[in-house]
Amino acid sequence: MVTGGSWKRTKRRKALLRVLALTAALLLGFLPTGYYRVGPGPVESLKEIVAVEGFGEPRDSIRMVTVVAEEASFYGAVIAAIDRRVELLARDHIFGGLAPEEYQEKNQALMASSIHEAIYLALSERGYAVGEGDELPIQVRITPGEVVGPSAGLAFALEIYLRLSGEEPLGAKPVAATGMVDRSGRVLPVGGIAQKTIACRESGIGLFIVPRANLGEALEHSGDMRVVGVSRFEEALRAVGAAVP
Repeated sequence: MVTGGSWKRTKRRKALLRVLALTAALLLGFLPTGYYRVGPGPVESLKEIVAVEGFGEPRDSIRMVTVVAEEASFYGAVIAAIDRRVELLARDHIFGGLAPEEYQEKNQALMASSIHEAIYLALSERGYAVGEGDELPIQVRITPGEVVGPSAGLAFALEIYLRLSGEEPLGAKPVAATGMVDRSGRVLPVGGIAQKTIACRESGIGLFIVPRANLGEALEHSGDMRVVGVSRFEEALRAVGAAVP
């Protein structure tokens, strides 16, 4: 037999347990996991990011593409595990043992180096004499904002080259590119290619140019979007329909 007092105590106990369970679930959801969610990032036109002295903005420009990484909560990690658009990576895999501030500084330095190499490559490919010093025959300014890392080098070099030649990317749909470049014209592989390909596909890009080493992975996520793999800058120029000296 349950008395009125016992029934009320049981009811209060159940209510308390529900509150505790809900609180525990909420706390668990916000606990750090040591993993990061890496997903498709913005696809941006270089029209206003790149400025070449004596050459105005073209009607159309090459697009650069990035990925977005954010620390994953418990719930975020669960969602990422079943979301094909997102990759779940361990903190050490991303930061390599560096503190976040050190990692940011390293990637800012890599971006600065990428810009330098892209400018050197594009100018030299157009026949300009470019020395090892800071003096350039034509001033080029690249302001990537908060984007860091070296993977936009190919996009920068293509954009500068096309500005100097007075050409624009061919095709009814935009052209995007990713890849590191060096001044010899090599196009080197980059990370996050799956997420970058998804970002381009969802943004309506018509042609995505990637390092040849990344082509296989890009094709797995490209859908109907055309993807071209290149190992040399000249191949990328031909892919966008540019005249190669």
